[in-house]
Amino acid sequence: MRNLSRPPSLFAVLLGLFTGFAVAADRPAEAVLPGVVQPLQTLLSFLPQLLVGGLLAAAVLFRLDTWRLLAGRVRDFIGRRGRTWAVALVLALALVAAAVWRFVPGPRVVAWGGGGSPPPPPSTWTSFMGGPLRTGNADGATGPREGRLAWSFRGGLDRAGFASSAAAWNGRVYVGCDDHKLYCFDAANGDVLWTFALRHECFSSPVVAGGRVFVGEGLHETVDARFYCIDAMTGKEAWSVPTHSHTESTATVVDDRVFTGGGGDGFYCLDAATGRTLWRFEGPHVDSSAVVADGNVWFGSGYGHPSVYCLDAASGALRWKKAMRFQAWGPPSYAAGRLYVGTGNGDFTRSGPDPAGEVLCLEAATGEVAWTVAVPDSVMTSIALWGGVAYFGSHDGGLYCVDASTGKRRWRFATEGRVLSSPAVDSDRVYVGSTDGRVYAVRASDGTRVWAFDARAQAMNTQYDFLASPTLAGGRLFIGCQNYYFFSLR
Repeated sequence: MRNLSRPPSLFAVLLGLFTGFAVAADRPAEAVLPGVVQPLQTLLSFLPQLLVGGLLAAAVLFRLDTWRLLAGRVRDFIGRRGRTWAVALVLALALVAAAVWRFVPGPRVVAWGGGGSPPPPPSTWTSFMGGPLRTGNADGATGPREGRLAWSFRGGLDRAGFASSAAAWNGRVYVGCDDHKLYCFDAANGDVLWTFALRHECFSSPVVAGGRVFVGEGLHETVDARFYCIDAMTGKEAWSVPTHSHTESTATVVDDRVFTGGGGDGFYCLDAATGRTLWRFEGPHVDSSAVVADGNVWFGSGYGHPSVYCLDAASGALRWKKAMRFQAWGPPSYAAGRLYVGTGNGDFTRSGPDPAGEVLCLEAATGEVAWTVAVPDSVMTSIALWGGVAYFGSHDGGLYCVDASTGKRRWRFATEGRVLSSPAVDSDRVYVGSTDGRVYAVRASDGTRVWAFDARAQAMNTQYDFLASPTLAGGRLFIGCQNYYFFSLR
């Protein structure tokens, strides 16, 4: 009879662990090891470098005769133990390989759950969050009812976060990444249809018009960025133009013209077919995205003397300029002759030393203030307009709902982080990401939480902020995270 008090052999332990990994291969990692997945993933992502570094260090520290002595002892050890240790060694190597494959894959798509193919979005996504209303809703349909994962994608060794917000068009999803790539995904299953190589990180969010994708590149320190026009179906470059600064701004395409901020270069109007500069407005530093309507272009600036500008869309001539108390980072929204813009004394990474923020409603024709709503911290998001109501997020962690006509506050939903992600809306819900690592769906009527998707379990690093904004199309929600993942929720 076997002595049950005797410890199991190394062979049995390794066999059990290997079997566990085999069983876990078809389950989400966070469901198998919820307490250790994140640190294990981070450690394993550097495993190849650690192994190479260890071998190089050993080679330097040990002399040749020492290596010969160690090799002889290994031979003697294996000779004494026989086949058991040889098999155990093979299983150990297989266990390491399984762990690396499970937690540190190369570029691949992880499918989750069912759900049919979403219907094709409309023919254009011409501005940040889709258009002047900034609803983030491609087809006007309702968003995810449950907030469950439909599919997810993460890159390989060149891991980087997604701060760019997605554009949805023709059953495809386009998004920029900090790995210097623009991705085109199949909206239904997450297959990578093509990638386009950029020269810098991509904070700018792509837009789609006339079967082409328009996107900028670079962060604040970039001084040699380019602005690109890319075929939406093939991923081939149609044209690109250089800037002397960066193009964090998301473009707006109207009437075969492309309107985009150029950082320190000011503001550009380009010919959509050729990229030729039609006019350029110099002076302000423009990272905000513009709204274009009724022959006007409106955008904000957060540097120097913070202001909101109104230009003639045809010529670039200044029509009016309105000074702001705080930096005007948020992309303005437009509806029924009024302009809505968020401001604050912080920036995209931190609050100001004396936090404060405002949302202003301006008469679009003159810049006169119709109403102002004060909030405790900066408003970096766009203002989503739907059914006479305005929604926006703040550095203070709140998602706000106010009356679009008067600015009267209706409700505030509190997250556990900062809300830098612009809200997307449908007929009865508002969707937003937070730096607490969650995407929230709340009832539009009263701000009650409906569901929350937690991206922290999938984190491949210590960053899981949602800086990007959600995009709704075909009943799905698409959003990228700083934890290297891009998600589709249903």
